[in-house]
Amino acid sequence: MKYLGFTLVLIVMFAAGCGGGSSKGSGCCQVPGINVQVTSPAGPAGVDGNQTLQITVEVTNDSANAGVTWSVTPAVAGGPTGSLSSQQALSVTYLPPTLVTSALQVTVTATSVTDNTRSASIPIAVYPPLSVATQSSDLAAAFVHTDYTCIQMPGTNSGVSGITQVPCQLNAAGGLGPYTWSLGTSQLPIGLSLAPGPQNSTVIIGQPTATGIYPFTVTVTDSVGSASSAALNINVAPSQLKVVTPTLLSTSLNQPYVPVPLQAIGGVPPYTWSLVPGSDPLPPGIVLSPNGVIYGTPTDSTTSNFALQVQDSQAPVPAQAVFPAPVVANPKILHLGPSGNDPTCLASGNQVVTGAPYAFVFAGFDADGPVTLSGSLISDSHGNLTSGIEDIVRKSGTQLAQPLAAGGSLTFDNTGRGCLTLNTATTSAQFRLVTATQDQTTGSVLNASIIEFDDSDGQGTRGSGSIRIQDSTAFANPLAGPYAFRLSGWDASGGHFAMAGVAAAGTGVFTALSADVNDSGVAAGPLSGGNGTFSSADANGRGTATIGVGAGTYNLIYYLIDAGHFVLNSEAPASPGHPLISGEATASTGPFSQSSLRNSQIYRLGGSIVGTADLNIGVLHFDGVGAVSGTAFTRTGGTSASTTLSGQYAVDPNTGRFSFSGTAFPAIGYLASDSSGLTAYLLGTGTSAASGVVEFQTSSYPPGYQFSPINGPYGLATSEMLDPQTLVSAGTGFADLSGNLGGGSYLDLSTPTALMPVLSYELFRYTWNADGTGTFGGNTYMVSNGNKIYSIDISPLNAHPVVVLGSRWNQIAGTQAKRQNRPGVAGQRN
Repeated sequence: MKYLGFTLVLIVMFAAGCGGGSSKGSGCCQVPGINVQVTSPAGPAGVDGNQTLQITVEVTNDSANAGVTWSVTPAVAGGPTGSLSSQQALSVTYLPPTLVTSALQVTVTATSVTDNTRSASIPIAVYPPLSVATQSSDLAAAFVHTDYTCIQMPGTNSGVSGITQVPCQLNAAGGLGPYTWSLGTSQLPIGLSLAPGPQNSTVIIGQPTATGIYPFTVTVTDSVGSASSAALNINVAPSQLKVVTPTLLSTSLNQPYVPVPLQAIGGVPPYTWSLVPGSDPLPPGIVLSPNGVIYGTPTDSTTSNFALQVQDSQAPVPAQAVFPAPVVANPKILHLGPSGNDPTCLASGNQVVTGAPYAFVFAGFDADGPVTLSGSLISDSHGNLTSGIEDIVRKSGTQLAQPLAAGGSLTFDNTGRGCLTLNTATTSAQFRLVTATQDQTTGSVLNASIIEFDDSDGQGTRGSGSIRIQDSTAFANPLAGPYAFRLSGWDASGGHFAMAGVAAAGTGVFTALSADVNDSGVAAGPLSGGNGTFSSADANGRGTATIGVGAGTYNLIYYLIDAGHFVLNSEAPASPGHPLISGEATASTGPFSQSSLRNSQIYRLGGSIVGTADLNIGVLHFDGVGAVSGTAFTRTGGTSASTTLSGQYAVDPNTGRFSFSGTAFPAIGYLASDSSGLTAYLLGTGTSAASGVVEFQTSSYPPGYQFSPINGPYGLATSEMLDPQTLVSAGTGFADLSGNLGGGSYLDLSTPTALMPVLSYELFRYTWNADGTGTFGGNTYMVSNGNKIYSIDISPLNAHPVVVLGSRWNQIAGTQAKRQNRPGVAGQRN
């Protein structure tokens, strides 16, 4: 029999009724005395690592009817054997060893109890567990009436260049070939079928005849009878467009680029051009117009890696084409051991803007309960803090507008890792930061995620937040216009509290305030007729505000980021009727309509139920009329789930408030208007009082992402600490298109009992699907729009999960998303 690349020759003597005892002889026939014979299985056996094998014997001429004893031995001395269970007088169950990675052989022996010189043996070949190795992201998009192929490019180290088209194949791992493939009751897209492929695989061939996303389940069965199934899908796009290969010249710094008109054939003109989701942006100063012209003047020497996408005018679903085709990168070499990284904070890379103010807001826990921090700081060219203030709100006491004392600093290294020291007259705290947005021209950090990093015994403070550069020219101008806002925190009883709403600011007052409130699962809203007041911002961009809505009044601190944004914090710890909350606000310009929500969006929500986080991330597809679909990924306590969404939504034309019905997730939202990609703020209507955001994903779904949307350096950090026992982290991941994090990726981790700086990723893999869903590391759910990654750990070993927020930081602030036809309306972005 074939045995994973080499041949085993088994010489086994199974004499009918013979016992095998050497003193009695052996051969092909009955011998006097006790005889032991294997009756099942009838000959040498083979099993996969996830199977078991039932063995039975027959014993004759044994007047005592004592049966047999059982033993198992390896073919190679010292090798793994597996074990025997359910041992009976005439039967036993063989259990293969765990973690079988290559074929091995064992022998199970049945020995007569009455006469231990009489026995019978059966050799068993054990193979690695069978599985379907193919994922949906391995299957290329198909095109109507076009041969279905996957496109691969040989690795650069192969010495071969060019693109090769090959059939899409489904691969098996483990087990023993040959394999049999089947679809069960599922079906491939009409026009496609399975056909024999290379060793360990089957290929998908044919020409699909109808568009759509087609889920199917494939089952592989090996020659020992083991089976494994996988749920996959193939996206079939409309009739194929083709891009005529353009001629692109290199660029010269600060010199106008010779315009390149792009051409397409096929489909239905006119065409619309864009970059493929997952591409790098074009070099700064170079643009691609929607009608297909690349032009501009490069302002630096950046090299961009990108692909072109053209969409025609077919209705109701336009056709699309990409150029060049997707590629498969080489796998990385894996290592496992100490990181060897230096935990010292060194000012060796990206820096904050010298002399510019940065505002921060932070929420977490100390030994007494919830804590919030807020403030503003300024640093010099060496990272030394020169001025600033801090608000510290704890159950044990509140310190507002405390001047920052000497000795504070803020530095970043060239991996995007930052270290912050904040000192006041009576406090000192250490933080770790990770870049979220960077000025690509100067290298200055514009926004960053932040965690406190000085609690080594569980008696200090741990939590997370953000720090953002402020536009100090906006400080002299009072808040003006409508703002959408969200607030999240804790009430006096320790229950989670969330609020989202909209208010109009002018001449020191808030009017037309409408909001929804959820206090520990008691949801109310929309509550209209609210109002409030606010002070002017001081030299730090700091002011105070009071808002009243429903039966509640909330006293807040705000820090102005710019004319369209500010962050919020409470003035005091939680007391009855007055939760400890923090949050953010963004300009929101109406009027609104159903079309204010359209295209594909990603979202994240986080709340708490009885001390455990309730997390929800997903992707939503709005049709601009009233229908919504998508996928929700949830983690509550120890339970995780993936749910298909299909329902309706309704937008209030005055407030921008939207709600859902049908099979959708339990939340309402308020539309915002933000060039960074923000679409709306969310409030969960369930028992966890969740709070979150919606951000633009893509206008090209279906078919969605044909390249991985994840590529480049990402700041990865805990988005909100919703459980005192949560592991809080911040780090940078340098992601490549093949699903790996490259060198320089690291993680600063704060646990309830220890600080673990600059841990390296020795083994990491992400996967992606056309709709931006997938996994980000093992045991995770993930959604992405390319610039942002939301992920949830669903491992049953993690009882205190969080949403990890990833932000690609090689983007220029304000260019991450572009609006479509109607300015000032949220969600209408390219």
